[in-house]
Amino acid sequence: MGQLFYDMGFLSSPEVVECSAADLIGEYVGHTSPKTKRQLEKALGKVLFIDEAYRLKDCGYSSEAINEMIYLLSQPRFLGKIIVILAGHTRDMDDLRTTRPNLSTFFPEDIVFENIQAQDSMRILQRELTEQKVTASFLMDPKSEGSIRIMKWFSLYRQYPSWANAKDIKTLAQQMARAAYAHHVASRGNAAAHGSLSGDMLSLPLNPALDCMTKMFEQHRSRASEHAKHEAANQALIKMAYKLQPNCPLPPTAVDTELTTDGIAKFDIGDNAEISLDASESKDKKKAESDENKSKEKKKEETMGQYLGRLGPCPAGFAWHEEGTGWRCDGGSHFMSGEQVAKLQLENMP
Repeated sequence: MGQLFYDMGFLSSPEVVECSAADLIGEYVGHTSPKTKRQLEKALGKVLFIDEAYRLKDCGYSSEAINEMIYLLSQPRFLGKIIVILAGHTRDMDDLRTTRPNLSTFFPEDIVFENIQAQDSMRILQRELTEQKVTASFLMDPKSEGSIRIMKWFSLYRQYPSWANAKDIKTLAQQMARAAYAHHVASRGNAAAHGSLSGDMLSLPLNPALDCMTKMFEQHRSRASEHAKHEAANQALIKMAYKLQPNCPLPPTAVDTELTTDGIAKFDIGDNAEISLDASESKDKKKAESDENKSKEKKKEETMGQYLGRLGPCPAGFAWHEEGTGWRCDGGSHFMSGEQVAKLQLENMP
């Protein structure tokens, strides 16, 4: 990436400086701005790659880090002399820009990397297993039952927002390598197994591999269950997992509901998996209640916004915009929490 911008003449160096959001955020008042400035100075004339940038939406001193970064990027010393890339999961980055709308002006371009296809996941898994000195005969034949089942698992994984592609596949390969070693020890005895390794490839049976795939599914199912808006899709994916691995533990809701074309979900699981969801009557009721609560909150927020509009700009002359749980001026130096605005409204009621 750095070489590309350097060859195009945008930068004075092809170097890429990597950091995380934690490298920008301080631990006490007055600590954040200098930390943010040091990172930008280190990357002047280069590419600054900020990983896990979505953590800048959290509370604490993250607002100060964003305001300092935006301020510095607008100064002549940095303007047009540095490329800043904010990286993170798509959903989390969308949340970041929702809570920090002033970022959109400085970061107008999005590059979204879609989840890799199941066939590519299979190739990566085989490569990682080879590096771990593990061989899986069922992966050698794409038409074998084991290979097809593993590929269907990958098609299932890529539906989850938490699926980390190659990073999760590498974790799978490590788990499978441990399973292959455990099988080797169990089949030959502890002493004999230790003496027979000496650089030989370990053989991975299908069942231990499927157990590792099930464990990975459980992890992503647990994460998805924490997000209510993904629950309907999560239940459908759980049911598909049950078809792939009958001993996969399922919650009662997934067992009691039939997977039909006009029920909770419709699935075409394969290389191009598609999901069509139609929530049941009870879920419609819960959704309606949730929408009603959101509508009330929205009206409350709009009322606060209208009140601030009548109140006028901040002391520095900037208009107000919503940020997180409150309101910040466009200049970035003044912030009022929702409680403070509500208190002002109450005090000034006729």
